[in-house]
Amino acid sequence: ALADRDRLKNALSDAEDQLRRAAQAGPMLPAPLDNALADLAASNPALMTYDPARGAVVFTSDLTFALGSTQVSAQAQSSLTKLAGILRSSIAAGYEAQIVGHTDNVPINKPATRAAHPTNWHLSVHRAISVKDVLQKAGVAPTQMMVAGYGQFHPVAANPTKGGNQANRRVEIFLVPSTATAVSQDVEPEPIADMEPTVTAPADPAPVTTESTAPETYK
Repeated sequence: ALADRDRLKNALSDAEDQLRRAAQAGPMLPAPLDNALADLAASNPALMTYDPARGAVVFTSDLTFALGSTQVSAQAQSSLTKLAGILRSSIAAGYEAQIVGHTDNVPINKPATRAAHPTNWHLSVHRAISVKDVLQKAGVAPTQMMVAGYGQFHPVAANPTKGGNQANRRVEIFLVPSTATAVSQDVEPEPIADMEPTVTAPADPAPVTTESTAPETYK
């Protein structure tokens, strides 16, 4: 257990060093996009923050969702709609939003909640999907988004024995260069070669049966 804690401590220290080096190198995103995201976060600092070194807007789950819920609050919907406006604008051309959910380490125990979200993995992904849904409803193309969830396994702060840690309950939205591949939907399928198949009759035709040999359907 002590060795595990040491490894975790070293990993976190390395991550912090990488973030410091990235911060010293300047913002990850082009200036117009970086400035727009910084202004958006500054408009509601209790709900969200912006990390220019990672190109990420971070929404705190406690203000974005009710406890154990995936229903996006009205306050968060308003800010996500503004984010959608940025994503639809020319300054975000060539970028996509990678939406990642996180939880604390408190297990899901309420039967009603567990029925919808069996584990923290499920809850983190389901919350990311809910954020995606708000952005999509506000006009962001599905090809400009992806969703993921880390559950409780990417904490940014230590979780106490009870109650978890608010800092770990969050949804991160990273803006990264688009990975979408343009595929034309108007391409006609390749024509089948105009050739009649050759059929050879058997010397002794098999008797015809009326019993169906098709498998039974399972739907």
